[in-house]
Amino acid sequence: MKKIDQFVLSRPKLALKLLPHIPERYWEFKSRIYRRNIFDTMTLRVSAYKKFAHLRGANKYSDAIWKKLPEMDKSNYLEKFTFSELTPDQNLNKVSVWSQSSGYSGRPFYWPRLKGQDSIVTDIADLVLTSFFSIDSVPTLIIVGFSLGNWITGELLTATTKEIANRSNYPLAVITPGSDIDAVVNNIIDLGPLYEQIIIFGYPPMIRSAVGLGLAKNIKWSNYKPKVIVTGEGYSENWRDYLLKTFETGPDKIIDVMGFYGAADAGLIGLETPLSILIRRILNSDSVLCKKITGKDNLPSLVQYNPAIKIIETSDSGELLLSSLGGSPLLKYNIHDVGGTMTYSAMIDEIRSAGYNIDLAKSWSWPFCYVFGRSDGSISVDGANIYPSSIDKVIQESCLAEKLLSFRLAVLEEFGHYKFVVYLQCRADFVRTISNEEKSRTEKKIAKKILDSLLADNMDYAKRYSDRAKAIAPCVEIISEGSGVFVNEINKIKHRYVQATTR
Repeated sequence: MKKIDQFVLSRPKLALKLLPHIPERYWEFKSRIYRRNIFDTMTLRVSAYKKFAHLRGANKYSDAIWKKLPEMDKSNYLEKFTFSELTPDQNLNKVSVWSQSSGYSGRPFYWPRLKGQDSIVTDIADLVLTSFFSIDSVPTLIIVGFSLGNWITGELLTATTKEIANRSNYPLAVITPGSDIDAVVNNIIDLGPLYEQIIIFGYPPMIRSAVGLGLAKNIKWSNYKPKVIVTGEGYSENWRDYLLKTFETGPDKIIDVMGFYGAADAGLIGLETPLSILIRRILNSDSVLCKKITGKDNLPSLVQYNPAIKIIETSDSGELLLSSLGGSPLLKYNIHDVGGTMTYSAMIDEIRSAGYNIDLAKSWSWPFCYVFGRSDGSISVDGANIYPSSIDKVIQESCLAEKLLSFRLAVLEEFGHYKFVVYLQCRADFVRTISNEEKSRTEKKIAKKILDSLLADNMDYAKRYSDRAKAIAPCVEIISEGSGVFVNEINKIKHRYVQATTR
C-alpha cells in the first residue's frame, strides 16, 4: 500500500486525476495505519520516548493507550535528551540534513532529517505546483525569497524546487535570491520577461515589501502573471485581495496567492487549496459561522492536510498536537499554535447547512486544520484577545498599505494606566517626507478604522469598550523602518507581532 501511494504521488498527472475521486474513508484508513506506525516507532525504537512516557516492556497499540499518552513539547522532551536518544535506533548515521529553527519563541533548535525524508515534500510540491499553476506546461520561473542558510523553509524549498526542475522535463527554472528584496525585484525585472509566469515564495512581509518596491520601480505586475506562495505568518483576505488586485488577477484565480502551514518541528503540515480558500473567504464574511466552526470570531488560517503523513489533534487548552515520523519522530507534540481540526465531511456539512453552495468536483477529501497563530501571538486588552490578523485586515484597506513593512501590537503601562498601541513600521522614505501634522492625522484615522473594525468583529472587545472606552481604545504610532520598537528587527527572518515589554 505504501509503495502504491508513493508511486501515485510521484506522478502528479496521475495523482491529479485520482485525488478528487478518493473517498474520505480511504484517508481515515491511512491515518489509522500511520498512527500505529508512529506508536510502534516511538515505543520500540526511540529511547528518549521510552523514558519520557515511562514505558516498560512490550506495548501494543490501541486507541485507548494512544489517548493516555502524554503531550510533549520542546522544553519537556526535545531539550531533555541528546540528539542520539531522540533519533530512531540512536543511529545518527541515517541523518542526511540538519536544519535550524528560527527562534520565534525562544532560542534556536536543531532538527535532523533522515535520508529520503524530504522526497514526500518534493512529490507534494510537484503535485501542488502542477495542479494549481501548470508548471508542467507553462514556462515558469520560481523565485525562492525565503531566508537561506540553516533555516528549514528556505533550504528545503530550494532543494525541493530544484529537484523538481532537474528530474522533470518541465519548462521550469529556479533562482534563489533569498530574502534580499532588491535582489528579488531585480530577478523579476531581468529574468521575468523570459517566462510566461513567475512564482514567488516568501514570508508575507518580504512579499509586501517586494511588491511595494516593484510598484515604486514602475513594474507592471500583470506582465509577469505572478503567483505568490507564503508561510510563517497569518494574513488577511484583504491582503490576498490587495495582491490579486495589484497583479490584475481575475476573481476565479484566488489560488494565485496561497499559503502553506509548516514548522521546523514537523516540516510541511498543510496547505491552502482552492476549496480551503473559498471556505475561508466565506468565514471572513460570516463571523457567526466562523465562530460556530472554530469557536472564535477571529478569522484563522485554514489549510487541508494529508492525514497519511501528519496526525493533528487538539489539546485541552486548544493548541495543536502533531504526530509524525522523521529524524526526531514526534507523538502529540505541542508546537503551541492555537487552532483545531475538522473532517472534510463535517466542514462541508457546516458550510452547506449555512446556505452556501460550493463546487466539490475537483476537491480533495483531506481534513481541515485551522490555525489562529502562536499561543503567545495575540494580546489581551482588558481580557479581550486581539489577533494580528484583525489589525492586518484594516491596514490593508488603509492609505498606508503600500508604505507598510510590518506592525506590532502592545499593551503598555504608563503612569499606572494601560494603553493599547499599534505600531506601524513604514518605509523610511515615506516617513521622512510626511509632515508631523499629516502623520498625526493618519495615525488617528487608522486608529479609528481599527476601533470600528474591532467593535464590529470582536464581541469581547465591543463589550469591554462599552464599559471603559477611553481605557482600551487603540492608539497608532507610525515609526520609520529599523527604529523604535523595530530597531532590532532588521535582520530577523520573521516579524514579531506582539511587543512583550511595557514602558
